[in-house]
Amino acid sequence: MRRRGNDYGTLRLRARSLVAADRRLMDDLMAIRRGKGIDDATMCRRMGVTAERLAGIENGDLDPTLGQIRRYAHAIGAAIEHHVTAVEAE
Repeated sequence: MRRRGNDYGTLRLRARSLVAADRRLMDDLMAIRRGKGIDDATMCRRMGVTAERLAGIENGDLDPTLGQIRRYAHAIGAAIEHHVTAVEAE
C-alpha cells in the first residue's frame, strides 16, 4: 500500500502551492512598492543590486534568496511575517 505523502500527484500539488505562495509574496511586495512610487533606481540602490537582478526577482526569472526578499521588503518599508504549517507525515 502506498503512503499518501509519497504520492507523486500529492507532492506536485504541494510544490505548486508553495510556488504560488512565493509568487503572491512578491506580488504583494511589488504592490506596496508601486503604491509608494519607488522607482527602479531607488530600489537598486537600497537593495544593492543591479537593474537586471531586480527585474529578474520581480518577473520571476530568478529565485531570490530569503536575504534578497528581506532587503526588498526593507527597501520599501514593509515587514514579512513567516508562518510554517506541518503537512501530512511523509
